[in-house]
Amino acid sequence: PAASAEIGRALAAYGLVQAGVFLAVFLLSLIPAVRRLLTPAALRRTRVRRAAMQQFLAHGLHVTEARTGVLIFAALADHQVEVVADEGVHSCVSPEVWADAVAALTGALRRNRPVEGFEQAINLCGGVLAERFPPKLADQNEIPDRLVVI
Repeated sequence: PAASAEIGRALAAYGLVQAGVFLAVFLLSLIPAVRRLLTPAALRRTRVRRAAMQQFLAHGLHVTEARTGVLIFAALADHQVEVVADEGVHSCVSPEVWADAVAALTGALRRNRPVEGFEQAINLCGGVLAERFPPKLADQNEIPDRLVVI
């Protein structure tokens, strides 16, 4: 009887410790910075890629006449960047161009200089668009050039 009471107290203490650890980990995971650290990098990249595609479609970048829409998407907190180009641009531009734009913006985000990074990425993408799709007299800007913060 004394041994089984001792075992019962030990099991109760063990259960309380486990509940305390669970609660502490749960509360810590509510902190955004901690949550980012606990989320695997591949999952964060997948989420950013999915969000970029959703924004590309939501803003109608896929409905331009020549299919030349380009979205530069940055998840500032994660320092993750995606460049999404419509098929008219993507088919005739080297993937290295997009990689350079991503690297420029990502590097600037890490240095806490997002404006500089966006300027560099926009200049890289804009240069390619101007080269491959030079403006014509009758051209209209089908989609507004603007920064959208979500």
